[in-house]
Amino acid sequence: MTLPMTGLNAPKDMTAAVKRMRQNAMKRGRDAAMARVLLVRRGEFALVWPDKFNDEFPTAIVANFVDQAARDMAASLSPLPSLRCSAGRMTTDADKRRAERKNRIGYDYWLHSRLQTQMKYGADQYLTYGFLPFWVEADYEAKLPRIHVEDPVGAYYELNRDLECVRYAREWYQDIYELAAQFPEYANRILNNQYGRPYESGSKVKVIRYIDDKTVTMYLPEREGLVIAGYQHGLGFCPVHIALRPGVELDPRGQFDDVLWVQLAHTVMAALTLEAGHKAVQA
Repeated sequence: MTLPMTGLNAPKDMTAAVKRMRQNAMKRGRDAAMARVLLVRRGEFALVWPDKFNDEFPTAIVANFVDQAARDMAASLSPLPSLRCSAGRMTTDADKRRAERKNRIGYDYWLHSRLQTQMKYGADQYLTYGFLPFWVEADYEAKLPRIHVEDPVGAYYELNRDLECVRYAREWYQDIYELAAQFPEYANRILNNQYGRPYESGSKVKVIRYIDDKTVTMYLPEREGLVIAGYQHGLGFCPVHIALRPGVELDPRGQFDDVLWVQLAHTVMAALTLEAGHKAVQA
C-alpha cells in the first residue's frame, strides 16, 4: 500500500481494511459491550435498561460500585515498572556504564511521552475495555520517539499469529471548525458540502487514523476519503502494540462486563424498595 498525497482520497484497500476490522469487532459484540460499560461508568443507567426507570426514579439512587472499583484498581495498576537495562555480561565497569546510559535514555523516552500521566488514564481503560493500544511515533522536533496511550473506544486492529499488530485504525468525531483550524489548507472541503454550502454550526465529522507497516494516514471518510495528513514511517512494521487483558480467548473482555447487570439489578431493587416503603407509609 502506497501513501497517497494529502488532499487526495484514501486508497480503496485502506478503507476496505478499516471496514473489515470494524465489522469483525461488531460481529463479536465488542463495540456494543464497550458502549454499555461506558454508559454504566457514566451513571447513565436508564440508557442501558430504559424499562426499569421512570420519571420518579430517572437514574440510580445507589453508589456506582463499578466505577469505584475501576478507579481503585486503575490506581494500583498505573505506576510504571522499574526500568533496568543490561549491557554485555554486566561484569565490568564499562558494561555497567552502558547499562546506566540505556536506563537514562529509556527514562527520558518515558518522561518525554508523559507516560506516567498517560497510564493513570490508560490503566482504567485497560481494565474497563480489556485491551489498550500503544502507538509509538517519531517526534522529529525533539528527535525522540513519543509513546501514545490510545483510547480503546473506536479502536480496531488485526493481529498476526505472533499476536503482533499488523493493522490499526482509530476513529473519532471532531468539531468541523476545530478540525478546519488545524488543517486550514482543507478548510473549504471540511466546512462545506459537495454543493459548496456550509454545514450547520456544531457539526462533527468522523476522522480515521490508519496505521500499518508502511504508513500513517489520517483521512475523512465523510468527505470522500479526503487525506488530511500522512507519512511513511519507514520502520517496516506496524508501530502499534495492543496490550490484551489475559483470558481464555483473544477477543478482549473488560473486567466489569459480567457485573454490569448486577449493578443495574442493585439499582432497580433499591428503587423498588424505596417505592414499597413509600406506599406502606402512605397507606
